[in-house]
Amino acid sequence: MSFGYQVLGFGSGGGGAKTYDVEYLIVAGGGGGGKYQAAGGGAGGMLTTYPGGTAVALEEGTQYTITVGAGGGGAPYSDPPSTPSATQGGTSIAFAGADIAVPTTGGGRGGGGSIGTPYYGGPGGSGGGGGHSGPTPTDPHQGGTGIAGQGYPGGSQTPGPDAAGQGGGGKSEQGPNTPAGAGKGGDGLADLIAPAYPLGTVFAGGGGGGNHPPEGAGAPGGTGGGGNGGAPGAATAGQSGLGGGGGGGSSNTPYSGPGTGASGGDGVIIIKGPADVAFTVAPGTNTTSTHPDGGKLATFTVSGTLDAADA
Repeated sequence: MSFGYQVLGFGSGGGGAKTYDVEYLIVAGGGGGGKYQAAGGGAGGMLTTYPGGTAVALEEGTQYTITVGAGGGGAPYSDPPSTPSATQGGTSIAFAGADIAVPTTGGGRGGGGSIGTPYYGGPGGSGGGGGHSGPTPTDPHQGGTGIAGQGYPGGSQTPGPDAAGQGGGGKSEQGPNTPAGAGKGGDGLADLIAPAYPLGTVFAGGGGGGNHPPEGAGAPGGTGGGGNGGAPGAATAGQSGLGGGGGGGSSNTPYSGPGTGASGGDGVIIIKGPADVAFTVAPGTNTTSTHPDGGKLATFTVSGTLDAADA
């Protein structure tokens, strides 16, 4: 499903300034993975109007602020366990500062698997997964909730002897509820607004859950940048530029190395305009290009500004 927003009469140009109808893809930062046999972070919330959604009208002469959400931090491992948990991904906002602003919410943090951190997944654009049962099986191990239209919930864990971290939600599906072992991250969604985007055309995959090697391996992240859960090695980070959730940490040494959760990936914003527009982007880390249909693209992997004028 596509989601679009349009507000007329915005911007500082006024008085009949020329406008350009644009479509967009907005992905927030992915959530960080929990620590110690823990859950993966949820993917950053994703909204797209391509193809055929409601266009947004940009005015010539108005500068627009583009905010790309950073990935959330993975939970740092410590022995004995301590309080710090993974953190939620950052919000992405297109066209901030004008009368229209389209935000997406960062992915939820993955639930922990050690005393002192919450086992349940955090809410977000897509929710973080629930952590393993640990020594207090009555504690909640539910996945965090997602936001309708932006993503899905994280997977929930049923406490038991084979419990492990669950996967974070993705744009196209929930992290599955795995009755035994680690759960994979929910898959992301394909979007061809920028078919030559170097990181691919699938965005917003959830992070996979971590495990304890004698009990099984960690689970893979979802397609679209989700990081892999730890065990036997360390968890891997969500892909920056895709908004992937970070993988959940494995158990501690000597079995599998550090139980630290992995960071979520930064988000991305891609704007597509007609052939007669010239986009100017700043800073230079961001890029402009041409779509195969002749339309113009502005791709933001870091926060910056966008100006539109006649080509």
